[in-house]
Amino acid sequence: MSGLQIGEKITLTGVVGSYKGTTQIIAPNMPTKDTHECNFALEVIDEKYLASKATCIAKAKYYYSCECGKMGIETFEAGDFAPHSFEWVIDEDSTCAKEGIKHEECSVCHTKQNENTTVAKKAHTEVIDKGYEATCEHTGLTDGKHCSVCSEIIIKQEITEKKAHTEVIDKGYEATCEHTGLTDGKHCSVCNEVIVAQEEIAKKEHTFTEWHVVKEATTSEEGKEERTCSNCNTTESRSIAKITKNGCKGNVATSIITLITCLGFLLHFRKKYN
Repeated sequence: MSGLQIGEKITLTGVVGSYKGTTQIIAPNMPTKDTHECNFALEVIDEKYLASKATCIAKAKYYYSCECGKMGIETFEAGDFAPHSFEWVIDEDSTCAKEGIKHEECSVCHTKQNENTTVAKKAHTEVIDKGYEATCEHTGLTDGKHCSVCSEIIIKQEITEKKAHTEVIDKGYEATCEHTGLTDGKHCSVCNEVIVAQEEIAKKEHTFTEWHVVKEATTSEEGKEERTCSNCNTTESRSIAKITKNGCKGNVATSIITLITCLGFLLHFRKKYN
């Protein structure tokens, strides 16, 4: 097949099994020996040949290439320097108590700018100061707030007034002739403080009936008389002296008047019969 041109038609005749025929094919592109030698001398600025991007201290680098498109291993510089890559760097952290300081610094060449720039204070870290309710025993306290970092008081706690006592009546009772009484009082049902103290009331006097004889005196036995309290039924008794021979009745508890009366009778009878 030597001497054929690419794309030339070729007529083939042959037998395959029981088939005998003729066909045509087109001569293919036959490989030939490559005799090209690359020369990496071209400076082509293209992304596909980029070795390193430009920075603030170095220009972009590209690989030399051949006219066939292949890339070599040597590089060349091209273009301009890139701008600085500035980033903020904190020199002193800010807190809720003081401002901080920062500057900008290039991450490639460490060139600085905007030094001593102020960083705003941070917000307080709030903590609740829990209060408590007032009672009739002690004052109360409102809720407050302070910063857990710098201890600054954000909301001051305020004292609240004591509550009024919850009054309960301590019921008293009247005095009688049997027992003392007690006035009404008051105390607090929460703290038990006595608001109005109860006072003792003295016993009342008995209300006695008139003395009445329950047993007559005789010459041989004393008699007895009694009186009773109309309120409590307490009974008092006293004896009546035996009757004397002259007819006078004696009584240990009788008054001097009774004695004088008896003496008068004696004097009368004496005068009459003398």
